[in-house]
Amino acid sequence: MLENIFVQIFANPWVLYILLMLGLYFLLVGVASGEGEMTVVAVICLGLSIFGVIIRGIDLASVILFIVGVVLFVAEAETEGSLDGLLAIGGIICVISGGVTFLQNLSVLIPADQIVIMWATLLTFTITLAVLFGGITLKLIQLKKKEATDKFVPEQGDVGVVKSSELKPDGQVTLGGEVWSAECIEGHWPVLKGERVKVLKIEGVHLIVRPLIDEEDS
Repeated sequence: MLENIFVQIFANPWVLYILLMLGLYFLLVGVASGEGEMTVVAVICLGLSIFGVIIRGIDLASVILFIVGVVLFVAEAETEGSLDGLLAIGGIICVISGGVTFLQNLSVLIPADQIVIMWATLLTFTITLAVLFGGITLKLIQLKKKEATDKFVPEQGDVGVVKSSELKPDGQVTLGGEVWSAECIEGHWPVLKGERVKVLKIEGVHLIVRPLIDEEDS
């Protein structure tokens, strides 16, 4: 009994389509932002929608087009728009094409008097969602660029504070509100926690430092 109710709910064309769209939305936001909770919700929604697609005997090509579209949106966000939006445009085309293909498959499952309403409602929803995906992607690109601009870059002569118990010679230093791995030059360690050090050289994310001596650095 419960099994039949479950099948009836998740094989309903309207429920199926909404689950698929929600799954794609959460997948885009979850993957692009790195939020695991949204990705989990996306997997659940997509899993239920694919379950319904299989029960209904709908061609999986439409689902594949949707997922490819989301992948293109994520790729656009990750590359920070370096291809002038071509990936996002491809994503919009894939999502709309997937929606049209999906609706064509659903048409045979919907009563004749509901087909026009279904096409008008779900196609509008699909186009709106595709544009929304593009907007989300653009916002993610802007956030990534802002993070890159705001990120602190250490320079020679900057002064930090020893965070680890000591530099002997390796340890950690707080500089610019961030924690960096650091190495004190030979002959000047150990440097104890809380003492100030001066940056002599930057090697990637590793700092070469020496103790800050007031007489020399004032």
